[in-house]
Amino acid sequence: MKRSWLSSIGPAFVLAIVASAHAAEPYDQFVQGLRDREYYDFALLYLDNLENRADVPDEIRQAIPFEKATTLQQSARSTRNLDVKTEQLSQAEALLEQFVKANPLHPRAGQANSERARILLGRAEVETLKARSPSNSSKKAEFQANARKLITEARGVFQAAHDQFLAKWKSFSTFIDERDDPVAFRARRKAEIAYIRSQLDLALCTYAESQTYDKKAPEYAKFLTKAALEFEDVHTKYRSLVAGLYARMWQGKCFEEQDEIRKALGVYNELLQHGKTAPGETPKPISRTMKDLQDKVLQFRLICLNHEQRKDYKVVVQEATDWIAKVRGKKPRNKVGLAIMWERARSRESLGTVRTETESERNKYLTVALADARYINRWPGEYKDVSAAMIQRVLVLLKRDTEDPKDFETAFGLGRSLVKQIKGFNDEISDPKNKAKVKALRVERTDHLDETIRILNLALTLAGDTTELKQLNHARYLLSYVYYLTRQSYEAAILGEFVGLHFDKENAQMGLDSAYLAMAAYVQAHNEVAKGQSKDFEMRQMARLANMITTNWPESDRANEARMTLGRIYGQLKKPVEGAEWYSKVPTTAPQYTSAQLAAGQSYWTAYLESAPKPDTDPTKPAVEELQKWQDASLKHLDTGITKAKTQLPEKATGTEEIFAEYIAAKVSRAQIYINKGEDQKAVDLLTGDPHPVMKAIIVPEGTKRAAEGIKSQQFAGLSYQLLLRGYVGTQKIDLALKAMEELESLSPDAEGVMQIYVQLGRELEKEIERLQKLGLTERLSSVRTSFDQFLNELYSRKDSMTAGSLIWIAETYYGLAKGLNDDPAAATAYFEKAATTYQEIINGAATKGANWLETGRVVGVKLRLVNCRRRQGEFETAKELITEVLTDKPSALDAQFEGAYVLQDWADSGQGDSWKRFIDAINGAELVKGKVKLWGWGGAALRLQRRMDAGVSTPAQDAKMYEARYNSIWCRHRFAQAQTSTPKRQESLASARREIETFVAISADVDEQWQEKYNTIYTEVLQSMVDAGMKDAEGNPVVVADIVWPAAEIAKPKPGPGTTEDPEIPDERGTPPPPPPPAGTNPFAVIFGVLVLIGFGVGVYFMMTKKSAPKRVAVYADIAPVLPPQGTKPARRKRVAGKPQAGKPASSKKSAAGKKPATAKKRAPAKKAGEKPTRPRPKPPQA
Repeated sequence: MKRSWLSSIGPAFVLAIVASAHAAEPYDQFVQGLRDREYYDFALLYLDNLENRADVPDEIRQAIPFEKATTLQQSARSTRNLDVKTEQLSQAEALLEQFVKANPLHPRAGQANSERARILLGRAEVETLKARSPSNSSKKAEFQANARKLITEARGVFQAAHDQFLAKWKSFSTFIDERDDPVAFRARRKAEIAYIRSQLDLALCTYAESQTYDKKAPEYAKFLTKAALEFEDVHTKYRSLVAGLYARMWQGKCFEEQDEIRKALGVYNELLQHGKTAPGETPKPISRTMKDLQDKVLQFRLICLNHEQRKDYKVVVQEATDWIAKVRGKKPRNKVGLAIMWERARSRESLGTVRTETESERNKYLTVALADARYINRWPGEYKDVSAAMIQRVLVLLKRDTEDPKDFETAFGLGRSLVKQIKGFNDEISDPKNKAKVKALRVERTDHLDETIRILNLALTLAGDTTELKQLNHARYLLSYVYYLTRQSYEAAILGEFVGLHFDKENAQMGLDSAYLAMAAYVQAHNEVAKGQSKDFEMRQMARLANMITTNWPESDRANEARMTLGRIYGQLKKPVEGAEWYSKVPTTAPQYTSAQLAAGQSYWTAYLESAPKPDTDPTKPAVEELQKWQDASLKHLDTGITKAKTQLPEKATGTEEIFAEYIAAKVSRAQIYINKGEDQKAVDLLTGDPHPVMKAIIVPEGTKRAAEGIKSQQFAGLSYQLLLRGYVGTQKIDLALKAMEELESLSPDAEGVMQIYVQLGRELEKEIERLQKLGLTERLSSVRTSFDQFLNELYSRKDSMTAGSLIWIAETYYGLAKGLNDDPAAATAYFEKAATTYQEIINGAATKGANWLETGRVVGVKLRLVNCRRRQGEFETAKELITEVLTDKPSALDAQFEGAYVLQDWADSGQGDSWKRFIDAINGAELVKGKVKLWGWGGAALRLQRRMDAGVSTPAQDAKMYEARYNSIWCRHRFAQAQTSTPKRQESLASARREIETFVAISADVDEQWQEKYNTIYTEVLQSMVDAGMKDAEGNPVVVADIVWPAAEIAKPKPGPGTTEDPEIPDERGTPPPPPPPAGTNPFAVIFGVLVLIGFGVGVYFMMTKKSAPKRVAVYADIAPVLPPQGTKPARRKRVAGKPQAGKPASSKKSAAGKKPATAKKRAPAKKAGEKPTRPRPKPPQA
C-alpha cells in the first residue's frame, strides 16, 4: 500500500478527509476515489472512522466490511511482497465472511462470495510463487499442496456463484427493450456479465491448478490441456466481449506453456489487432479494460519471442521499448510493466552474449540490461531473485567491480563524480558533430543517470550519526537534481523542498536553489499530468513553493522568477486578480519588470471580462466599482508595460527581440479596451500607428506558412484584423472596413474557415450586447447598435457585388444583435427579420451563382440558420418547411435534428390554438415526409446519444447534447401535462414525466453540476404539479416535493498519457535535459484569446461542418464486470423555477416565488492555446 512518506501525515489527512466528507457525505465516491489513486491506507483509515461515527446511515455502515475487504484486495494486487500480499488477502477474506454472515440478503452478498473465491485463488498464487522460489526448495511440495487445497475451495465457491448467476440471468425476459425499460435492461445485462465472468473464473481455477505441478509432471500438461479447452469454450460463446477475449488470451498462455509457441503467437497477434485501424484511418477508442488486456497479451507475446524456438531478441527490445515509452518517460512500476521490462532485460542480456556482435555493441546491450535489472530489483516480487542473479552475471561480463561502496564518504564522493559527468554527456549530445550517434549517447546517459541515482541513494542509506549534516544535505540536493533530470518529479520536489527548508541557514544559496528546484519539479509534474486528470495538487504545490521562495529570499533573482511563476499559477487557477497582484510585486529594478507590467495588465483585463457578463443575481459578481477598478488597473499596467517596452525596442524592431511578442499582444489587449470604452479611433491608431504597428508585426511574406502560435499565427492575425474591423465599423470608415474584411478572409485557406470567422464575429457581438445590457451601459449599447446599423445598411446596399462570406457576416451580425437584446423583444424581432432576409439572399445567390460562390454543402447550413430565425419570429410553418428541406439532405445531422425538435417545442408552447399537442411530437419525433424524412424528437436524439455515452465513444460536446435532449423531453412532457384539461390525463402525464426523470437519474453518473441543478429544478416542479393535482405515490401516500438523489459520480482512474516511439535498442529518454524555458513572463496569448476577446474565433453552427456523412457508431469492448455507480447522497434542498430550454444550453433558472436565488451560470474559463503549459523554471546545474 502507499505508505512510505505519506504515512507520516496519516492522522492529519484523516482529519481533513473526515471534515470534507461530512459536508456532502459522498461515502462510496470518496472511498472509491482513494482506491483509484492507490491510497489504500487512507481508505482504510476513512472506513475505520465511519465505523465510529453515529451519523453514518445504516446501509453505509452495513457495507463497511465489504468496502474494507475490497480495499485490502486491491492493495494486495498492487503489492509485490508475498508476505504482505498473503496477510492482506487473509484479512479481506475474513471481512467478506463477516459481511455475508451478517447480511446474507444484501445486494452485494453474491459479489462478496465471488470476491472471496478470488481471494482464495490469489492466496493459491502466493503459495505457488513460494514453491518456485529457490530458497523454498525444501518446502516446495508443501506449498504446492497448500495451493491445490485453496484452488479446490475456490472452485466450489465459484461453482455455487455460477449457478446463482445463471438462475438470476434466466429470471429476466429473453428480450428487454432498452428504451422502454432501461433499468431492467441494465439489471439483466449485469446478471449476464456476472454469469459470463463466473465461467471464466472456473477456467482460471483449472489453469491455476496446472501451475501447482512441476513442468515435467504429467498433471501439468493434463490441466493445461483441460484449461485450454475451457477457455476456448468461453471464447467461442463470448468472442465479442472482453471476457471472451481474456479467455482467448489464457488459451494462448496454455499453448505457450506447452511449448506450442507458434499457436500461442497466433492467438496473441490476433488479440493485439483488436481496435487497430488501417494506416490513415481514425483510431478507434479502446476501453481501459481492453487496454489492460492488450498489455498482458504483449507480456505473454514477449515471453514467446524470447523462447528458445524464436530468439527474436531485437523484436522484444523494440516492442518493449515502444510500450515503456508510452508511460510518459517514466519507468513502469506495476506488475505487467515490470514483467515487460524483465523480458527486455532478458533479450538485452542475450544480445550481449551474441558473438557475432562487436565487443562495443555487446557491452552496450549488457549496460542497458544491467540498468533494467537494477531497476526491476528495486521492487519485491517474482522478479526480485532472478534480477539479482542477472545483475551479478552482467557485472562479471562487463568486468566491473561487483562490490558497492561500504561507507557514506566513499559513496557520496562517487555520486558527486557521477553528477559532474552529466554535463559531458549533455555536451556530447548537443554537439552537431555527434548527430549520427545521438541515440547511442542518450542510451549511455540514461544508464549514467540511473547509476547516479543508485549511488546517491546508497550514500544516504549508509549515512550514520557521525555523518556531517552539510554533506548529507548536499547528497540530497544532488539526488533531487538527478531525479528532476529523469523526470521523477515528485521525488525531486520532496527532496528539494526538504533541503530548502533545513539547509538555508548553513548555505543560503543552496537552500534557495533547492527550493527553486522543488518548484520546478512540480511545474514539470504539472505538465506531465495525463489529459483529463486533475492538476490541482501540482498547482497548489507550485504556489506554495513560490510563496516560500519570495518569503525567505525576497531580494533574490529567484524570488522575482517565483513572483512571475505565482502570477502564472494564479492565472491557471482562474484567479487573475491574485496573479496580477504578484506580477505587480516585481520591482522596477528587476529584468522581468516590463514583462510583469504587461502580465499584470492582461490579468486585470481577464478578471474584468470574466466577471462583467455575470448576472446581477450571481453572488460572485463584483460590484460595478470593483470592475471599474480592475479595468483602470489594467489600463495602468498595460500602458506602463507598453511604454517601457517601446523604449527597450529599436524603432525598426525585427520582431525577434525578447519582449516583442508580449509587447504586441499587450497592444492588442489595449485596443480591446479602447473598443470596450467606445474609443474606436484610438484602437485603430494603436493597431496601425508607429512605432511597431500591430498590423505590420503580424504580416508574413507571401507564400510563407503562418506559425502555429504566436503573433504570426493565423489565430492572432485574425484577432487583430477583427479588432481593426470593429474600429472601422465604429468610425464608419466603410472602405477601410471592407479592406480589413478582405484581409481577414485571406487568412483562411477555404470558404469554411471564412464562414467560421464571420459566425464567431456575430457570436462575440452577441456577448458584447449582453454584457453592455447587464452593466447598464445604455449609452454605449446605443452607440454600438447605431454604428452597426449604419455600417450593415451600407454593406447591404452593395450586396450584389459582395462575396457569400461577407453576406454571411452581415447575417451573423444581425443575428448576434438579435440574440443579445434579450430585454428588448421588439428590437430583437426586427434584427431577426434582417438576419433572415440576408440568409435568404445567400440561398438565392447560391441558386443563381452556383457552387463556386457558395458550396452546396454550405447552403444546407445557411438554411438551418434561417430555420432558427423563423422559429424565433414565430413563423413555425415556414420553419417546419425549411427544416424538412435540411433533413432531406442531412437526415442524421445532430444540429438539424435538434433545431427541428426546437421548432416543434416552441410551436407547442406558442399558445396558438391547440398547438400544445405538438409537445408529444417534439418528444417522440414525427414523420415530416411520410416514409422519407424522420424527425427524431428529443427522446430519439437522447437515446442515440445515450448509447454513444454507454459505449464510451461520445465526446464531451455530445454528452452535453444528450443532457440537453433529455431535459427538453422532460420539460415538454411537463408542459404537456399542464396543458391538459382532464385531471386523469394530467395526472398520467405528470407520472410519466416523473418516471422519465427518475429513470434517467438511476442510470446516470458524472452528470455535469450545472445540468444536475436544472434537472433538480424541473423535478421539484413536476412533484409540485403532482401535489397540486392531488396525486399519491406508489404506496398510496401523498406526493412530497423533494430533490433528486444523484448517483455518486465515478472517478476515473489515472491513465497513461501518450509517449514517443523510441529506437529499438534505446531505453526511455527520461534523462533528456529539459529544453530552455521561454523568457520569464506571462503567456500573453492565453490572456487575449477566449473570454478575453471581444471578437474571437470559435466553432460555428451546422454550416461550419464539412460535407461528411454522419459518423458511424464505433464499438468499444465492454468490461468483464462493470461496477454500477454507488448511490449518492441527497443534496441540500433547493427550490428553483425551471426556465424554458434554449438551444445549446441548459434552461435558465429564474427567481422563484419563494425568493430563492437562481442558479448561477458556470464561469467560462479562458481558452488556452493548444498544449499550453506553465513555463518550466530552469534549475541551475548543481555544483557537485
